[in-house]
Amino acid sequence: MRIAGRYGACALLLLVAALALPVSCKKPEDATSKETPTKLKVTMLPYTGYAPFFIAEEEGFFREQGLEVEYVQSTTSNKLLPLLARGDLDVFAGALSAGMLNAISRGANIRIVADKGQIRPSGTDAYVALVMRSDLAQSGRLDDPAQWKGLRIGRTSRSGSMDYLMHTLFRSTGVAIEDLELPPTPNVMLEEAFANDALDGALTGDPWTARLIASGKGVIWKIGSDVAPGMEFAVIAFGPNLLKKDTEAGERFMVAYFKALRQYNEGKTDRNVALMAQLTELDAEFVRKMTWPYIRGDGRLNIESIIEFQKWAMGEGALDRSVAEEEFWEPHFTDHALRVLNHGESANRN
Repeated sequence: MRIAGRYGACALLLLVAALALPVSCKKPEDATSKETPTKLKVTMLPYTGYAPFFIAEEEGFFREQGLEVEYVQSTTSNKLLPLLARGDLDVFAGALSAGMLNAISRGANIRIVADKGQIRPSGTDAYVALVMRSDLAQSGRLDDPAQWKGLRIGRTSRSGSMDYLMHTLFRSTGVAIEDLELPPTPNVMLEEAFANDALDGALTGDPWTARLIASGKGVIWKIGSDVAPGMEFAVIAFGPNLLKKDTEAGERFMVAYFKALRQYNEGKTDRNVALMAQLTELDAEFVRKMTWPYIRGDGRLNIESIIEFQKWAMGEGALDRSVAEEEFWEPHFTDHALRVLNHGESANRN
């Protein structure tokens, strides 16, 4: 009689044991018994704000958690959010937007799970800044809000956190935003636009801020922390795959993220600078001089900031309704990761 598989093998061993031979019935090791990694699709771009993801990959933190991450590159949240809601994307990371909150209010199974970037609450953080053409700044025209009429300020997003910050900034300085021209301008085109005098200014972040300053064509006119300290401008969100189908994978992802975030928040160490240079494909010394985004070490959101953002978006006609905190924020995953890392529990899955 043919005895197949491990159950047959065990039966054979029991038969041998009955004959008083010293043989164990322990399940044999085999090459396929090691658990297969969980595959996740995650938003990723070669920008400083994505450094914790890159650190988690390069330092093996995702691997420790039994995760295999595939990166999805896109700068357009309008394309990514439907993927997230359908389950074709597991983790969204990017700017807070009216589009995300509208999707949630309309029933999409999407929740924000962690901070990905805030305007530093105080200090001289120039990560997000209004950069103006150097010749305009030298002319004195910018000193009089009334003289801003007709200036062309590059608009890098619409109905998102950067657009909200632009409106907040001009309202605080007495410049009527209705008097400005706001041509849509992707960040990657800013240097060329400044060089050709096609723009008079732009609200942007590093590395583009640093590049415009290094070119000699731009100067920082206002920094984000002057007008919106602590503002929530970038978030991490999960879709139905991690919120409902495999919450344990979401927990593991967040543990890896927080381990990487702790390394990131050590600052411009040699290792972090090297990794940032690799991520952005920029010179290490240039990377060291740049302002790196402020990301809260506990992953918490500035809820008040999101509520204020919604008031603005409602006024702009970009938001259906104000979304309550419990509708857009799911703190379980940050709570879990902090508990694991702070209480010394094993963060290594294997």
